[in-house]
Amino acid sequence: MNATVAGGGVGGLWGSGSFQTHATSLLRTIVHGSSSTSMNLIRLRRNYEMGHRLFRNALFYRSIIFKYPAEGGPGEPGGSGIGTGIFLPMDIENPLIGGQTIFLDRPQHRRAFMDQLESNRRGAAEMSFDVRLLNLLSSTPTVDPFLVKLLLSNNRIAVSPGALPIQPDEENATAAAISRKLGRVYRHAAVLCRKPDEASVVSAGTTEVKGRILRRLAESCGLAAPRSSDVVLSLEGLSYYEYLYGQTQNRLQAVGVWLNGPAAEPVDMAALPRAEQAGFRQRRMTVTNKLVRTLRSVNEQFGAFNRAIEEFVDNGSPEAFARFVMTNQPRFMRVGFEISAIVNFCAAVERRWATEKGPVRIDDVSASLDLLSQIVSVGADGSKG
Repeated sequence: MNATVAGGGVGGLWGSGSFQTHATSLLRTIVHGSSSTSMNLIRLRRNYEMGHRLFRNALFYRSIIFKYPAEGGPGEPGGSGIGTGIFLPMDIENPLIGGQTIFLDRPQHRRAFMDQLESNRRGAAEMSFDVRLLNLLSSTPTVDPFLVKLLLSNNRIAVSPGALPIQPDEENATAAAISRKLGRVYRHAAVLCRKPDEASVVSAGTTEVKGRILRRLAESCGLAAPRSSDVVLSLEGLSYYEYLYGQTQNRLQAVGVWLNGPAAEPVDMAALPRAEQAGFRQRRMTVTNKLVRTLRSVNEQFGAFNRAIEEFVDNGSPEAFARFVMTNQPRFMRVGFEISAIVNFCAAVERRWATEKGPVRIDDVSASLDLLSQIVSVGADGSKG
């Protein structure tokens, strides 16, 4: 089961029934990725030892939990095409030398990891809590600290401030942006549902209050409503990703200019045969075009979101908004992964700029294209793009 895996693409990294991961571009993404796609619990070991714990079992604090495009990868891909994995490096001080990779949608992988947790646990309650938390993380498109905290709050799980890598000022700014976006929606829904007493407090209320109002709105339109916490998380999560996307525009533009400009033209390109030069440029164009299509899809989803809000709040038509909200979960999963992965790509290129000042080589740009290929592998319809 611990066979060696070579190769840098999705198929090569995941392998067939393999648990070992080597220093491919995707492994570097797992280890150095942004907090949206990688929850590096190794960096939180000191917090864990001080009692600021997300998970109870110490084994988690030798790991990195990450999200990946499940289609074309291991296991049975769900409707969203987004999977959750756990990377256990052989050496936590040098994780890029490789380690054990567990894909939670593969039954044999999951069972093996549960056995490891069982042998390392201190009690049944600890095991039960950690498994519940792991299942919750598997239900979201990313492991972004802000959304994880919202997810835990929605499920009445309290954690200490140091358990997640998020700064109070960053959290407050994000929460304020979501409140500005959705506050009027919640208030309008409360009034429409003849609950004016809740209209003044609903935008700052609990998940239960918000979810109850949205469910009433859906039922008034003849729609079946899913669980309140799921509705609120997907709606506020989509608002969060719209905010994050806006914050990333300048970074994304700079990275796009670099990728398609002379600075990304490898210095050793001239040494290649003409056919290989043409193949390299064609690959760069193909991957970049996929990114453009992904961004167009993201913009369309946010456009639909804002039109639904406008129809409801400004035009007094709740049906389109209610239908949008009640069918939002797959959209939230897909857009969330796409935007988080794009942020991750920007961070990887920026890290290259900060650490390597010289001209790029073929391998440098190929690594960036490998990473970008992972980002756009979950397309607008959940299929490989």
